[in-house]
Amino acid sequence: MQNEFKNANTLSHAVNDASCGKYSPRPYNHFNPDDTLWWLVPSVEWPAFKYAKLFFQSRPEELPIGTKGVYCGLWVEKGLDIKVREFYPKDLIQTALWEWERIITSLAVHFPAIQMSQFLTVALSYIPPGGVDSVESFLAQKREFKASQAVFAVDSQQRLALHGEPFLNIKNFEIVEHFKTDILPSQDLPTLIQSLSAFPQSDWCWIDFCIGTVVHDCSVGQLWNERLKPWTALFPETRATGAVK
Repeated sequence: MQNEFKNANTLSHAVNDASCGKYSPRPYNHFNPDDTLWWLVPSVEWPAFKYAKLFFQSRPEELPIGTKGVYCGLWVEKGLDIKVREFYPKDLIQTALWEWERIITSLAVHFPAIQMSQFLTVALSYIPPGGVDSVESFLAQKREFKASQAVFAVDSQQRLALHGEPFLNIKNFEIVEHFKTDILPSQDLPTLIQSLSAFPQSDWCWIDFCIGTVVHDCSVGQLWNERLKPWTALFPETRATGAVK
């Protein structure tokens, strides 16, 4: 019998089956599918930076500290600003078609009533000009930079509590200072979201924002219906979908 909770790969496909194949399973690293981040994207389009999507992480170093299982929930990304478009591939430039602004501004109002502990991870990467001429080179530079990152526990009232020690990359002093003065002190979701709307060098920064639960022992149907499907209410209703195996 297959263990659907073995890793992000097996669980993302099992959840997609439970959703009747509504999504496109996509790995971060195609060459090591059992040891990488997976997404369920509500589109066949790729790259899928502009879409809100479901995520699945199972590598121990990617889990909120003190937890075991698969970290899964909502993932949304802020791209690079249109002001810097001359320096980067067009797939990396955030436009009106990206869902970042819509999701972030509506999240506090439409926060799902999920009866389980939630974790929120926010990571800021500084992507300076030069050397980025493709999506692949962008991802390589993003990995090398090592984003400043913090994890918060989130309760049903959207109150936040810092979970574990944040990682602050001193390669960009202004981002570190923004974390210290605005992001880390945030005590609720609306305050945190406000801190992500504008900050020093934000035009050149990429944000990965994810919020979800860590699971290891429920049924896949229960996981989909009670803990993941509620997030999909934030997705646009009219969109062509299709499964990519």
